[in-house]
This record gives sequence, structure tokens and C-alpha cells, in this order.
Amino acid sequence: MKGSEYTEKHEKTHVYVHYYKAYAAFKGDAESYEGICMRKEKAECFAKVINSEMRDLYRLLASVDSAAFDCAEYGSEDMGIVCERAKRLRGEYVRALAILEAARKRCAELPDFPN
Repeated sequence: MKGSEYTEKHEKTHVYVHYYKAYAAFKGDAESYEGICMRKEKAECFAKVINSEMRDLYRLLASVDSAAFDCAEYGSEDMGIVCERAKRLRGEYVRALAILEAARKRCAELPDFPN
């Protein structure tokens, strides 16, 4: 069993590295839609993407990075359970990324202005 000082450092790595990295990646992406003029329907479509698929992907990315870190730190100590979780989450992330890109494409294909 690792000591409490080690545990504190380990858990802070999750917060300050994995979750912040995911947040920073998606914050810029979400903010890229600010100040762009578009039709109401298109703006609402992108808002839904940011508040659903993008938010879900952000959380999943943080979990993937955290699980990979745990696998590297504890993999042999827990009979591979943590590493299996990391592998499963990576697969979920890849699927969620495809869903996000499809949703963004649907929004982008909406007309910008009425004819």
C-alpha cells in the first residue's frame, strides 16, 4: 500500500493534469463558436453539441487519461482491472469522438442564412 503523501500526489495529478488537460482542450473548442453569426437553428444545433456530445467527450477524455495513469501506476497491483478499465474507456472515447464529429457535421451542414 502506498503512503498518504504518495496518494495525495497521485490524486492531484488526476485533477491538475488529466482533468485540466481535457478541460483546456474543449474550452477552446467550445469558445470557437463565440462571435460567429449564424442562423438561430444552426446556433441552437451547435449549442446542443457543446452541451451534450462535447461535454460528454470532455469527461470521457479526462477519465481515459486518468485510467491510463492508474494502469501505469497500479496495473500489476490489481490484477489488471485498472488496465482493463483504461482499455474499455479508450474504446468508449473513440466512439464518442465519432459521435461528436457526426453531430458537428450535421450542424455545419445547416444553412447559414435563408435564401
